[in-house]
Amino acid sequence: MARKQDGSGAELDGVEAGAEVRDRLRRDLEARGVDPLFADAVLTRVALVSSDAAEPSWEAIVEGVEVAYRVHRNGQESLRRSLRDLSELSRLVDDFGGELKKLDEGLKMLAAYLSRMRKQVCSEGRQILH
Repeated sequence: MARKQDGSGAELDGVEAGAEVRDRLRRDLEARGVDPLFADAVLTRVALVSSDAAEPSWEAIVEGVEVAYRVHRNGQESLRRSLRDLSELSRLVDDFGGELKKLDEGLKMLAAYLSRMRKQVCSEGRQILH
């Protein structure tokens, strides 16, 4: 099995080294404000790539994951705003539909009244309604 040395020079097997890398990566990401759920989702993949990384590469990997998290979070916030806007728009369209129904009912009542008035005027022999 592959052996690796930890910071103190002691040798670790592959499983212990992978766990150490994941723990360090989790701590570094959480220190940068990355949500633990997001960090857990990427830990295994990133740990495989970063297990042998030198310190400058390590920082680049952690910064890359942090940037990915910021983009992901901005996308989620944008989605939440869009859903709120869609909900508000749906409510407004429903209200507008209700107002149109009321207007339609009023116009039907007015048309029925005018029809009765026209019949009454015609039966009296007058040609002008007003």
